[in-house]
Amino acid sequence: MPQSLSTKPKITQWREDESVLADHPTLSPYIAQVVAISSMIEHQWAIMLCYIAKADPRAAVVMHRALNSTAAQMAAFEAVAAVRLSDDSKLLHEAVKMATKGYTRIRNEFCHHLWADTIQSPDVLLLIDPIVTTDFMADMEEPVELTQQHRSEKRSSFQRSKIMVYNEKDLEAARTKMSNALLIIRGFCDTARRTTR
Repeated sequence: MPQSLSTKPKITQWREDESVLADHPTLSPYIAQVVAISSMIEHQWAIMLCYIAKADPRAAVVMHRALNSTAAQMAAFEAVAAVRLSDDSKLLHEAVKMATKGYTRIRNEFCHHLWADTIQSPDVLLLIDPIVTTDFMADMEEPVELTQQHRSEKRSSFQRSKIMVYNEKDLEAARTKMSNALLIIRGFCDTARRTTR
């Protein structure tokens, strides 16, 4: 489980850059796999929508993709499921939702937060909530005369709880959680295909 940077007082500097993942060829494949698996999960929900709605697959998938948030996509699925699923399948659907809870959070953080590294701990990656850098930039609107050390001190003490430290084991666990969610959702998709009214 990743730890907050607030638990790692020795890490005081980091680099956010588009080359961070390329510079960590051992760790970055896990991140790519999480993103790829999340795309497969979204695709499985779209396929399930086709089965449940008994709709033209192209029309259902296009409609599903047009909803540009996971919450909206799930709301559409829930609406169709409420009408089309048997009572047993509805119970199964609830169990699937509980078993796969959290996969969208992982995906959203991996895709929309900032990846960074640190020379102080080269075997980890930092996942930074964008609010940290936004707030830091706002604070740095202070006079230019501030020394680099003052800026670094200010940065190192700022919202460390919103920066997560991922080692290889943590990234592997995130990938495994996503893979397990995909397997569960695929199983539900197969069940939905066979049991829709």
